Amino acid sequence: MRKIAIFILSTLLFSYALPLADAATETQFTDGTSTFTHVFSQAGDSPTPGVTLPYGADVQNVEFEVEGSASTSTWMNRTTNADFGGAGTTGSSQQGQYLNQFGWYYMYKQNVKVENNEVELRPTETTTYWDMDNTNDVSSSSGGSINTTGHHFSSAEAGYNGISDTGRISLSGGTWGNYIGATVEQLNEYHVIRYSSITSSYGGYNFNSMNRYNASTGAYIGTVTMAYNNCSSTNLYYVSDMTSDGDGTVWMASFYTGTSSAYGGISKWTVTKNQQNVVTYTCERFWMAQEIGGISIDPNTNDMYVVQRTRNGNSYNIDLWEVSRSNPNIALQTWSLGAISSGGGSSTFSGYLKPTGLVVQMPRIAVNVYCYYYAYSYYCDTNRVSWTSIYHQQTNWPELQGEFTRSYASMGLSNLNGEIGHTCLYATSASYCPTSTTNRKIITNGNGAADWMGTPSSSSAIVTSSMQRLARSISEVTLDSAITWEPTGTSVDLEITNDGGTTWKRANNAGQVITFTNAGNDIGWRAWLNGSSTAAPIIDTVGISYTSSYVNSGQFRYYRTGTQGAAPVAASVWWNASTPGGSGLDIYFREGSTSCTSGTRVSVPSQGSIVTFAST
Repeated sequence: MRKIAIFILSTLLFSYALPLADAATETQFTDGTSTFTHVFSQAGDSPTPGVTLPYGADVQNVEFEVEGSASTSTWMNRTTNADFGGAGTTGSSQQGQYLNQFGWYYMYKQNVKVENNEVELRPTETTTYWDMDNTNDVSSSSGGSINTTGHHFSSAEAGYNGISDTGRISLSGGTWGNYIGATVEQLNEYHVIRYSSITSSYGGYNFNSMNRYNASTGAYIGTVTMAYNNCSSTNLYYVSDMTSDGDGTVWMASFYTGTSSAYGGISKWTVTKNQQNVVTYTCERFWMAQEIGGISIDPNTNDMYVVQRTRNGNSYNIDLWEVSRSNPNIALQTWSLGAISSGGGSSTFSGYLKPTGLVVQMPRIAVNVYCYYYAYSYYCDTNRVSWTSIYHQQTNWPELQGEFTRSYASMGLSNLNGEIGHTCLYATSASYCPTSTTNRKIITNGNGAADWMGTPSSSSAIVTSSMQRLARSISEVTLDSAITWEPTGTSVDLEITNDGGTTWKRANNAGQVITFTNAGNDIGWRAWLNGSSTAAPIIDTVGISYTSSYVNSGQFRYYRTGTQGAAPVAASVWWNASTPGGSGLDIYFREGSTSCTSGTRVSVPSQGSIVTFAST
């Protein structure tokens, strides 16, 4: 832990006492005073009134007593989250903010975490997943069994593909383009959006065309013919998602921040194929709606849903709407999906964060979130350029069960035969969309939804995971994800251990931090699956996060310029910190520069040491 506490900024005051010795001792200046005082505002000289010596005097000894002290002192305390720039974690990019306190104008912080009125190096988190693709994920169970093909555990057979079941549909031929968006299945074809350009805030911009690929072979067929009919090409400038309403109908969502704009809203398209094998999308209507980022039709209930971004103070939220096909811009029901989590970069309140894709198969809800079009660390960590947030509808409100992050940007989510499909947006760069894994690919994950379920073998089941041995002991873990499928009347209860099963603590929801009294280095979990004679819950994926290490260095930096009043001539610093494991604090000033690497370095050797500044 590192705390920065107190700064004393001083202006030196000097006092002089001048006794002179002759046949008699002279103790006064010529003006009759015995002391001389001058306040220095900068480096320089100051003459005293002087001493009158008799003619012919023989000076045998001279003694000067000079005393300096601060004429003014300013204290600046850094002791609260607000003093340290607010709670949160700052990444490798410097985060700056205005300070304007006691002459200090601006501050930067980098690679630090502020919490509980303390500062520490940014922790490096590691997540261990048990995704049920291997029998070794389970150490013991009763009442149920693991299905490694479907990536789940349950007491009932089910048509269920786990979220961690990842695949790729390879597409070949034609012009893939520089920027790739949403995909949809129509007429035994995959149709993939291509953009002409890209923007930081919206991602894909300016609809270019839509490629056609054979859904069985992945071979290129051609491009779709767009007939705007009752709509305009501007309605597709910011298209972020699309969904199939059965063969012959496609719905698209266009995300735009402005109100009453032809750029943002929902459009309905009729899809036809003629004898010449030409596929035409004809726009039936466009409904204006603000910040609609995803659209989906539940394959089981045939209900239509959209997601909208809203702003609430210093955060952006996502709302799920159930809508009608006649008025898809008006909510029939609304559920809050909560705040959009940060991309991990230093800008935690980024307007770039937005929903750009939706797949609904109740009670499962999947929302794609866009952070930036590449791993720009000011906004997004390298593993959080985009991600899919997985929710489960619990009674009245959906519950976030986990987030599956990606190192590349994506626009759109599609339900493709029980799989959730997406593409890599920035296809022009092999660095951001690697050819072997994402370029000319539709990347798929299991949809985490049961299409059918057999009769349970038991109304209840217990499963205990294998234990993961850690290199260091920990007393705090976070339930990163707990993906479950819980039909009506069923539930799953989860507990976590950090010592191999001696101590267990209840974990209620994803994101919960669990603190143990004693540190341990064997983490795992166990779950009770509570079902009935006709329905059984399913365990999909469990992830536990913990701090595995810390970054090597971080910094706080304050600076002031000549316009912020008189410059200090000296300073003292005190702090309260623990420095375990050979770590340490390096506290210093820089003169003549706002950089930490240039200018004249003035080191603070120890607490309370007074350091002076030559430039003043």
